[in-house]
Amino acid sequence: ALGRSRGGFGTNIHLVTDANRLPLAVVLTGGQRQECTQFERVMDAVRVPNRRGRPRRRPCAVAGDRGYSYRHIRAWLRRHGVRAVIPYRRDQHPDDGRHRFD
Repeated sequence: ALGRSRGGFGTNIHLVTDANRLPLAVVLTGGQRQECTQFERVMDAVRVPNRRGRPRRRPCAVAGDRGYSYRHIRAWLRRHGVRAVIPYRRDQHPDDGRHRFD
């Protein structure tokens, strides 16, 4: 999982954690790979064991940085009933009354 990016030769770690910062899923990619391309892959790897029954696969909310502020990610979250806590990029202008992050 090594690749060349603007910062040099490196690796991206795409990580999902719970509220207590315990890792739930990890995907490693080369440094040139963007976060948005691996979002669905890392979210599909999440398995939270329950006391009974199947493991839970979807969180209640997802918090991410501006690297995850894309229409297809927000659409995926809406389709799966997950609340997005992701700030908008500078080139995006939410005019629908949603909260703007400073």
